[in-house]
Amino acid sequence: MAAEEQREKHKAMSEYLRFLTTLSTGSLVLLTSFLEKIASQPELGASIRNAFTGFTGCVVACVVAYSIMTLNFGSNISGLKGTVIGIAVYIAWISFLFAIVALMNFGWTYF
Repeated sequence: MAAEEQREKHKAMSEYLRFLTTLSTGSLVLLTSFLEKIASQPELGASIRNAFTGFTGCVVACVVAYSIMTLNFGSNISGLKGTVIGIAVYIAWISFLFAIVALMNFGWTYF
């Protein structure tokens, strides 16, 4: 039964990481479309760069965590692998929140 629980945990975590990756990737595409419109306003460049950095960091951290989980699917992940996954998830969260704050700053400044 422990192996089945571990598989379910991996599935839930994989879906969560996929969700964060999808949100971040979509946001990167949206930001790219805004670049043309704000090229004439360099004061907004820092907010856009921060958002790009945050969303890219989130995607990379999610890919690291997701890759380790996929390679060890169904088995109990502990030790260094578990620590790396935990750190990657925290980095993904911090990066995502950093990017959202940068977008809020952009929105408040631009509009």
